[in-house]
Amino acid sequence: VRTPLKEAARRGLIPSNPASSIQKVSETSKGTGIPTEEELKALLALPLDPRIRCAILLGAGCALRLGEIQALRIDKVDGDILRVDSSWGKVDGLKSTKTGKVRTIPLPAIIKSAMLDLAVINPHGPDGFLMYGSLPDAPLDCRAIARGFDKALVQIALGEGFARATKEEKKKVLDSWKTRCVTFHSLRHFANARLRGAVPDETLRKLTGHTTEAMTDHYDHTTAADIEALAEAQESRIIKFFKIA
Repeated sequence: VRTPLKEAARRGLIPSNPASSIQKVSETSKGTGIPTEEELKALLALPLDPRIRCAILLGAGCALRLGEIQALRIDKVDGDILRVDSSWGKVDGLKSTKTGKVRTIPLPAIIKSAMLDLAVINPHGPDGFLMYGSLPDAPLDCRAIARGFDKALVQIALGEGFARATKEEKKKVLDSWKTRCVTFHSLRHFANARLRGAVPDETLRKLTGHTTEAMTDHYDHTTAADIEALAEAQESRIIKFFKIA
């Protein structure tokens, strides 16, 4: 109930959010686990579907949400900068980002290259969704991307035994990842964890799109200095794990 009321107030459909003063019911959350640097490098060394590989790079390197990755087109790339201004939802289709904010973030060369490669092989043309699906007006389903990521997790765990493993054996391995709470969304947490401390938190929020009520308006613009600091942090703390020898 709280979520649609908050969104209605944000869009100006109602004057205020009547649920803003209602406290959330406390709950015990397992949290989100993250893969190690070695595990991430092993994932990227696999012969993945190029869309899955690019999605992993964008999640772990640029901290994009899955819906933001689905919404990307190549025209969002401007030199070494990526403009994140939309998201894709199963029900709403193309919409604004979760916070309603547009952010510009540094785009490492290895990720830019993967995006350009996708634009070239896109069956719907270079202007289509980078995470292309069977239809030109919708990206690859989020569940397909998540399944591709899960399959890769099982592959790196089983190694050469993956091809001859039974369905039950693969499920057991995937369950072990679930016990660690590692999902596609973990890649975003990986980026945040790796970059935390390399730049001030307010600068990091410009990459991740995280906000607090107090910071939303104050930290709304990304400066050239922010881009430079974030790019240096990406290269030193994340991108080095993407490069396969």
